[in-house]
Amino acid sequence: MWKDDDGVTHSIALPDPTTAMTARTLAGLEALSVHERRRAFASLMDYFSADRAEGRLDTVPASDLGPVDTPLPNGYIDAAIRSAEDVMDVVRSAEPAWRHDVGEVLLDYIDSTRADRDLELVPVAVKQAAKVEPWGSVLWPHDHAVAAVQALATAGFIVSALSVRTYDEDGEYVEIDWSLYCGDDPAEGRDHALTALRREDVPAGWILVRWE
Repeated sequence: MWKDDDGVTHSIALPDPTTAMTARTLAGLEALSVHERRRAFASLMDYFSADRAEGRLDTVPASDLGPVDTPLPNGYIDAAIRSAEDVMDVVRSAEPAWRHDVGEVLLDYIDSTRADRDLELVPVAVKQAAKVEPWGSVLWPHDHAVAAVQALATAGFIVSALSVRTYDEDGEYVEIDWSLYCGDDPAEGRDHALTALRREDVPAGWILVRWE
C-alpha cells in the first residue's frame, strides 16, 4: 500500500490472489470448512470496515508505506491456516506496509472461490444449472431460479438479493435489482426471494442470486 500526493492510499489488486501465497497457505484455505470460510470472510469485511470508519488508512505513517505501484510479492503470505482466527492472525501479523494488501488478497480469494464451495452443498441439478462467473457471481436461468433459492436456503444460506439480467444480440447485458432481504433468517430470505420471483412482471432472462 502507498499514498499518492493527495494522501490517498492505494494498493494493487492481483489478477490471481494465489500468487501471493505459499503452497501451505493455499492448502490451508482450501481445507477450511464452509462455516470457517464464511467466518473468515465476515471477519475480513469487519476489519476493512473498521479501517474506514476509524480512519486508519489516513493516518498510516510514511515509514509504514510500501513502494509505489508495487503489488504484494509472490509467496509473501506463508502461514498454516486452520481456522478463521488464523486468517485474521495472518493479516494482523503482516508488516504494516503490506497489511492492507494481505487482507485484500485473502478477501479476494475467499470471495472468488466461495460460490464453488457453497454449491457443493446443493443438489447436483441445481449446481449444474448455475453459471458461475470468474469473479464469483452466480446466475441461474429464470426457470431454475426457484429451485436454486430453495436449495440454498435448505443448505442454511440466507438469500440476500436477486437481480435480473437480460442480454442483447451482442452479448451486452442490462441488470435490474429485483429483490433485497436484509434479515438473518434463511427461511425468511427464501420466502422473500420466492415472492419476488413469482411476480408477473419478472423479465425473461438470467437471475443473479446473492447469498450469505
